[in-house]
Amino acid sequence: YRYDPTENSLSKFIETDAVVSAVVFEPQSEIYYVGTRDQGLFSFDRSGKRLGVWGNSQGLPALTIGSIVALGRDDIWLGTADGLSRFFPQQNKIVTFDESDGIPGLKFRPNVYCETPNGLLYFGGYGGFCGFDPQSLSYDTAPPPVVIDRISLFGTDLDHRSPEPLIDALPQALEEVNFNWKQNQLRFSFTGISM
Repeated sequence: YRYDPTENSLSKFIETDAVVSAVVFEPQSEIYYVGTRDQGLFSFDRSGKRLGVWGNSQGLPALTIGSIVALGRDDIWLGTADGLSRFFPQQNKIVTFDESDGIPGLKFRPNVYCETPNGLLYFGGYGGFCGFDPQSLSYDTAPPPVVIDRISLFGTDLDHRSPEPLIDALPQALEEVNFNWKQNQLRFSFTGISM
C-alpha cells in the first residue's frame, strides 16, 4: 500500500495477489523489486505499474525470494529457497550460485542479509551464512572440454577388451569410429571435464 499524506489515505500500490516477502527500491532506475513467497520476482515503477515478472522459466532457481539487495541499476542479489542469485535486469540475465560454488546450503532465510559499508554481502540460510565481495566475483564462461565416455551399439556397451572388439581403444581416446549401415542403433554418453 501507499500512503498519500495530502489525502491522509492508503491505496493499493501493487496489483498482485502474491504474498510479498521482500522489497527493495533501486534509486538509479527508480524501480521497486518485490520478492514473493511463491510467485517469483516482480518489478514496478514509482506509480505502481508492473514492469516485469521473473520465475523459473526466466532463470530463477525458486519462486520464493526471501531477501533482495540492490547494488545498482544492473546488480540485484536474491536470497531464494533454492540458491543465491545475481540478477542483471538490463541484460535480463540471472546467475545462480549453489553448493558447488561454496554456498552452505540452498535455502536462504527471509530477510537475513547484510550489506557492509565496505561493500561485502552476507546472506543467512538454513545451512549457515555466506559472505563475499560481489565486485571480486569472476565467471568462467568457457565451455568445458567434452569427451565421449561410452558408446553402445544395440544396447550393449562397446569395449576394446571384448573378444571381438568393434573399437580398439577407450571411447575417449578414439578419433574415429566406423560402423556399417546395419549397425544403426547407437548411443553415446559424454562428460564435460572441469579443469
